[in-house]
Amino acid sequence: MTELQIPADADEREAMELVDDLVDIGDVVEVESYAMTGGERMHQTGEVTGSHDPDSEPAYLELDGQPVGEGSIPYEEIETVIRKIDR
Repeated sequence: MTELQIPADADEREAMELVDDLVDIGDVVEVESYAMTGGERMHQTGEVTGSHDPDSEPAYLELDGQPVGEGSIPYEEIETVIRKIDR
């Protein structure tokens, strides 16, 4: 396992670049996000199926082919990414 913590002062593009340097399409990751749900941090596990650039739309890490709100996480909300299997 490899863990990456996104610096709190990182902007959307910096967060995207850090995550993209760590993971590739097909990697299984666990993401902890700043988005609070019922007072708890959100944890999402899934297969990386895409990375969406802020130039074309809100930037997000696509997990399991799902849109934001249904499994994918906006880069600006990501706090920690754990790649489950080391290459």
